Amino acid sequence: MPAAADKFTVGLIQMRCSADRMSNLDLAIERIREAAKRGAQIISTQELFLSPYFCRVEDADLFDLAESIPGATTEVMAKLARELKVALVVSIFERRAAGIYHNSAAVLDADGSMLGIYRKMHIPDDPSYYENGRVQYGRLSQSALFRSGLHRVLDGTESYKLVLLCAEKEPLACHRTLLVARALVALGVSVTHIHADGSLESHNDAMTRLIRILGMSDKDLYRSKEELIADACALQERRIAYVDEDLRAEASA
Repeated sequence: MPAAADKFTVGLIQMRCSADRMSNLDLAIERIREAAKRGAQIISTQELFLSPYFCRVEDADLFDLAESIPGATTEVMAKLARELKVALVVSIFERRAAGIYHNSAAVLDADGSMLGIYRKMHIPDDPSYYENGRVQYGRLSQSALFRSGLHRVLDGTESYKLVLLCAEKEPLACHRTLLVARALVALGVSVTHIHADGSLESHNDAMTRLIRILGMSDKDLYRSKEELIADACALQERRIAYVDEDLRAEASA
């Protein structure tokens, strides 16, 4: 791309996906062309746009959807980026090596070259993080993998402004608020939540709002604000934390 500008236009593709991989690819290309025509300079597909979103289930057959990076999809998208002179962020279920898979994003520059690959890991599928089938944020937050991820974020803040994205319109309905953002704040990182209407909310204000939503008082002569927040987060965790129905069934048997 040319030298970085102070302002640029981002296009975000959101579309309905079918079971037909090629139809999804064709539709994404159509939407990317439309975004470029409307002035977008950096365009991102939605997550795993080549199929209906499947990360809520465990099915070995789904590994057949994976492909390599570079591969067939990035080849098509690189040509498109070069033609339209736009940068593309392309979400792909990646087969990195035998038995190694990632929910990845390939970043293609406006000349079609590969700028880099972001490889996302989902919550580890480890029964030790669960109790009665429900993931326990406290256990997960103390794991070596989670702590390592936090420190990677901290290292990044020394050079970049970082954004953590999730799909929920309400930050308090997302595990990233209760788990990731809370842990970052404890390490001294300033966290601001962006609402669906574009308004901003500090993490402290979000926690105060959570306390009130749950019907708790945010003023207690005998308990600190941190203790009240911990109780509110524990209550909210029970409402929104992921439940593995197979593990729940095993625990109930």
